[in-house]
This record gives sequence, structure tokens and C-alpha cells, in this order.
Amino acid sequence: MKQKILVVDDELEMRKMYKEILEKEKYIVISAENTDEALEKARISEPDLITLDLKIPTMGGLRLCEVLKKDKKTQNIPVIMVTCQDTDLDKVIGLEAGADDYITKPFNPKEFVARVKAVLRRVSPPEKTDEILKSGTICIDMDRHIVTIKDKLVDLTLKEFELLVALIKRKGKIVTREFLMESIWEYEYFGSLRTIDSHVWSLRKKLGPIGKKITTIEGIGYKFTED
Repeated sequence: MKQKILVVDDELEMRKMYKEILEKEKYIVISAENTDEALEKARISEPDLITLDLKIPTMGGLRLCEVLKKDKKTQNIPVIMVTCQDTDLDKVIGLEAGADDYITKPFNPKEFVARVKAVLRRVSPPEKTDEILKSGTICIDMDRHIVTIKDKLVDLTLKEFELLVALIKRKGKIVTREFLMESIWEYEYFGSLRTIDSHVWSLRKKLGPIGKKITTIEGIGYKFTED
């Protein structure tokens, strides 16, 4: 079955370009020119992925991303933020709003397609393994993406979940920021590694006292301390 992508951009020529690029890759493309239309189509069409321009009317791409990620009907749809702004702060803000990836205009069509495929591959349902990952009072259901501490559910974003899994699987060992970025985002990242720090900070906060087990190795990365 062909995967469906919702393209959100207020420029007609950009929407045409996205459509041409993505349809060559056999994706079904639907489009929206403002946030109200995008929200309606996301809820009705249930696309497999959304490419979202940061500067669009009426509420703006950043706010729309936040709304999508809080709506039970759309919260699991991956979002690639597209913008002409190329600063580390913009990228961090976009990712913290819930975006799964970030690409800056103008971009190479091949890189764009590679990122679309990487995000879709990352969020596609994995083969059932019944794998349960445990460390002390933390229990991770790998198939259902559920994390509990002392049987209490911990609400994590996809990136936070993946970071926790990566750290616990290598508990007791130093995990570099570069490794985390490349393994979780699935391509070489040329932006600021502060993005990782931001996600780790949020993960620590949600884990409560257990979050102290994630220690910072200055200038290198992180380590999940064994019990």
C-alpha cells in the first residue's frame, strides 16, 4: 500500500515541487496552504507523514506541530519541519515542539527524500518480538513503546523513548552525543549537538529520581549508571 504524505506550505510552487519529488518515489501526496486546512486534512486523511513549513498562516508551523502532537488522532504522525531559517536555536525549538526532523530551504531533493524515507522507516511498526527491557524499577515494552517505573506509566515522546532505550542497552558505558544523533535520527547530523542535551534534559525530568542515573560525561556524551 502506498504511503500518504501531507505537504503543508503556503507557496503554490513549493507545494508543486514537493508533489513532483514525492510522487516520483510513489508516495500519495495531499497538500494544505494554511494551518487550519492542514489540521483538518491531518485528522481526516491520517497521513503517514507531514512536511510542515515553519512560516505559514494562520497559527504558524511551530504551533501547529504542538497541536498535532497533543491531539490523540494525530500525535503519532511524524512531522518534518521545513524552513528557510538555519540556526541551531530554530532547530532545537522545532524538535522540542515535537518535530521528528528538520530540513532547511533550499535543500537537495535527494536529501529530502532520504530524510522522508528515514523517518517513515523509523516509525513503521517493528516486527513483534515481545522484548521487554528492564533496569532496576524501569520496565520498557519495546513493541508497544511503553515505559513504566514501579508499574507507573511514564509519558515519553518517541525521541525520549529511543534515547532511553539506547542508554539502557549500553548501561554502564559512555554513549557519545554523535552516536545518539546518528543512530536515532538515522543520518549524519550537521547541526548543533545541543539538541541531544535538550532531549536528555526532558527525559531526566520525566523519569524523576531515576533521571539522576543518566550522568553527563563532559564533552563526550552520557552514561546510564547501573544499579
